[in-house]
Parts: sequence; C-alpha cells; structure tokens
Amino acid sequence: MAANAEEIQDEFFACARYGELDDMVAMLDRGADVHAAAAGGQTALHMACANGHEDIVKALLERGADAGAANAAGNMPAHYAAQQKHAACLKLVLEGQDVLRRNEFGRSALTEAIASGDGACSTIALEHESATEEKIIAGLDVQDGDAPDGAAGPADDVTHALNFGGGRAVRLRERPIAGAKDDALGDGGGASDRTGLGVWAAALVLGRWLTEEGPAKLAGKRVVELGAGCGVGALALAAASPTTSVAATDCAAETLENCAHNVDLFEADHGNPDVQGPLGSTKRVSSSSLDWDRPPAPGMTHCDVVVGADLVYHAAAVDKLCKTVVALGAAEFWYAAPATGRAGGAELLARLESLGFEHAATPAPSSYAASPLADAAQSALYFPDLASVDVVLHTFRRPTPPSIAIQALAYLVKQDLAHGPIPPEKNPGEPADIPAHLCLNMMSKEKKGPTREEVGVGPRGEYLGYDDDMIEHERRKFSEFKVSDFPFGEKTK
Repeated sequence: MAANAEEIQDEFFACARYGELDDMVAMLDRGADVHAAAAGGQTALHMACANGHEDIVKALLERGADAGAANAAGNMPAHYAAQQKHAACLKLVLEGQDVLRRNEFGRSALTEAIASGDGACSTIALEHESATEEKIIAGLDVQDGDAPDGAAGPADDVTHALNFGGGRAVRLRERPIAGAKDDALGDGGGASDRTGLGVWAAALVLGRWLTEEGPAKLAGKRVVELGAGCGVGALALAAASPTTSVAATDCAAETLENCAHNVDLFEADHGNPDVQGPLGSTKRVSSSSLDWDRPPAPGMTHCDVVVGADLVYHAAAVDKLCKTVVALGAAEFWYAAPATGRAGGAELLARLESLGFEHAATPAPSSYAASPLADAAQSALYFPDLASVDVVLHTFRRPTPPSIAIQALAYLVKQDLAHGPIPPEKNPGEPADIPAHLCLNMMSKEKKGPTREEVGVGPRGEYLGYDDDMIEHERRKFSEFKVSDFPFGEKTK
C-alpha cells in the first residue's frame, strides 16, 4: 500500500510538471497530497509555475495548494513564475502573498519579475498590493550575507572605480539599499526612499551614453541629473566633458549624503573648480536636493539639459516628473530607461509628447552594456542586470518657441504654487485659467484658452501631485515663486 501511495504521489508530481490536468486531478482523487514536496522542497505548484501551466496552477489552488510554500532555497512558486516569464501563473499565485518576500539569495518575486525583462510580469509584481507605490527592488535586493565566500557584496558599502571609456575613471560608492528588516522606501515618501543608494543598470547605460556623446553635444552646458542616486550619470559626464557643469539631484537625505561623498571623491581625483554660472561662482560638479513635489532652486531653472535614468516605476510619478522637467526650463531631456517592465513608463513618454516635446528614441547599443569595472566577475556580482536589460535612449527637445502646452503648464504650475490647485469644480474640457498671451486664436477669431486636456493638466491640477493637506502650506511657502522665474516666457504666436 505504501509503495502504491508513493507511485501515486510521483505520478501526481509528473502530471503537474508536464501539464497533464486530467491525470493530475485523478491522482489527487486517489490520495495524492497537494502539499507534499519532492526533492529540494519543490511542490507541485512550484513545478506548474516553472513550466507555465496556468490550468494546473488554478486546479492546485482550488484543491488547497499553498502559494506561500517555500522550497529549500526559499523560493515561492511566484519566484519561478516570474523567472520564467509566466505572467498568468504569477498573477494567480501572488494572491494573498508578499511580492517582496526574499529567498535565500536575497531576491524577491518582484526582483525576478523585473530582472526577467517581461513587461507583463513586472507590471503584475509592481502593482501588487504588497509592493509600496514606486517600490524599486531589482537586481540589488539586499540581505545580509549576499556576497559569496565572505567577499564584500551588495550588503556592504563598496566603492567602485567605473570607467565608461572616456579615459578617466570615476570612483563611486554605493551603499546597501535595504537590510533584511528595512523597507527601501521608508515611509513611502521621497525623503525616506533609500533606493538611490544602489547603482542600477540603466544608470550605467546613461553613464556610457553621456561619456560618448556628452563631450560633443554638452560641452559648456549646465546639466541637471534627476533622481541621480549615486550620481553615476552626472559624474561620468563631468569626467568626460571638463567644460560641462553638472548638478546631481535627489531627495532622500541618506542618498544625498552618499551622492555628496561621491562628488568629494571626484574632486579629490579630478579637481572641481569654481565656474561662473547664472547665480555667480559655483562648483563645476555639485549635488543638491530636488523634491519633485516642490519647485527647484532658482539656479536650476537656468539649466540647459536635464538627464535621468529609470525614473518612473509607477504611473503616479509621471505627473510629478513632467512638472519638474518643465519647471527646470531645460531645452533637452536625455532619458535612459528599460524598454519594458516599468509601470508608468509608456505614460511618461506619451505625456511629454503631448506637451509638445519632440521625441526621438533608439535602443542603446550593445556596447553600452559593457562592464565599467576592470573585473568582469565583480561586475556580475554588483550589476547582475546590466547584460540582460534592454535599455532605450530617449531624447526630448523643447520646441522654439515653446509649445502652448509647455508654456501653459509652466504658468499653471506657478499659479498653483501661489494660489492652490485648479478648483475641483473645473472639469476636463473646460477652458483653463491661462493668461491672454497664451491663448489660442480659434476660428471665431476670439481668444479662448486651451482646454485642460490640451494643456495636459487634470481638473485637480494633477501635475503637482499634492494632497489636499499640503496645499495651504505650499501656497504660503512658495507664494513668491513667479512666472518670470522661468526662462521661456516669450509669447507664442
């Protein structure tokens, strides 16, 4: 009888692995244990998810299979579904589970989904209820003991010497994004977000891009890097183009402290002279706080180019980023981002285009995925996704003169800061409150303001991203932030 039971269990596992639904159900009816584990702690649900058998997964869950069961390596069935790009299975087994739960190697199902490069899996994982808005846990998910053989690894502070081919290496420190008990986003706000402490694949691609094209196209210009984190893009550009002045910006205090440390390393290696900028004498390479929910410092509104890498992980960040790009007043925005797997990514591109920015996109050359470290093995440890993530290089150029939508948004941002957001009773399609010189001449020859849909601003002024409790505070604090602060105030014909 025991041997027969063992045979039934083995046949049950085989059916789950190979997708034989009717036979699997028959084995369950004959006494197979849906919770049993085979070698390595693999349950039937692990096997079905690894092989993408959606119908098997549904049947196992209906019979009480545990989607939270971990195998000997700490992998849940969701880890395997994400690794193998089986989005339908992933959605099923994530119900009621924690997408951020880590295996013995410190990787979560969210990590595996993003690393897989599959847009559907990434979206399912990023939008799961257990993933805090804008959660960024990818190839450097950190847990004590990640590094093999006692070597320094992602769980430790480490200083890299990055060389992107410009002839001058950049020393750069990255720090643990999160320990086993830490939430990388802290309380969910930008000020406590620790994700910028790590180096991401798209940032390395941005560094390579700026190194190769910056000297010819950005010489003598003032460049601001958004969401700079460790400052990879800004420092790579500064090393490659000695006449370009750069400011690396972020929001979280711990991230800014680390970025400032990296600027100090750059100064020690390459010098950092004072340059004459719009506000007088400033350092050529600097770091500064920039919260997308608040206006930039006056000096930043005189920058020439904005750059960034992998800035959007949730649709809620799109409005804030677009507002910031417009508020900075730069003529160009260079943006490196993964081709898939970023919630809000497509919305960002569409929103900038709708504002009137001229958009060009090209896949990053394969050479941009080359390791910036001398030791390729170390690159595989610290930057595991660099060789596998497809990154697209986007350039957005503001037309001259600026489009009506860009000018209108700049005005509305200023007015909302001074007077609060657009009244909620104003609905999409109704004329926006825009000054006369920004109005369109319609067929009636009467001046009429562009609708909110044309401007790209929602009925509650969504570009600001403020909640109702902040409005009065921001109104008082920034009441002197005037339209004239923007460098593109010329009239549009």
